[in-house]
Amino acid sequence: MSDTAVDLQKIIMNIGKEAGTLVSSGLKKSKIDISENNVRISVPELIYDTIIEKKNTIEKHFQKPVEIVKIDTPQKTTKKKKERDPAVDKVLQLFEGKIINYKEE
Repeated sequence: MSDTAVDLQKIIMNIGKEAGTLVSSGLKKSKIDISENNVRISVPELIYDTIIEKKNTIEKHFQKPVEIVKIDTPQKTTKKKKERDPAVDKVLQLFEGKIINYKEE
């Protein structure tokens, strides 16, 4: 690991001691860009409000101004349910009472 990454981990740990574990875990998952002028932290929209509330605490640990940006997280797609094969229904009818359970995959 580079020195910058180690320093960043130490900063996040110190922020976590003051602001809480929710903020530190949010910062670990966020993208942090350090430039000459400022520190830009891109956080997921789910934790954005919590990070903004603790912005003063976060700014104490960086020597540069901190800019916090909300990034949109893509919605997870749901799987379409497959329709059961009609042959399965026929088999279940024929052997009604003999087949105890049927697991759909």
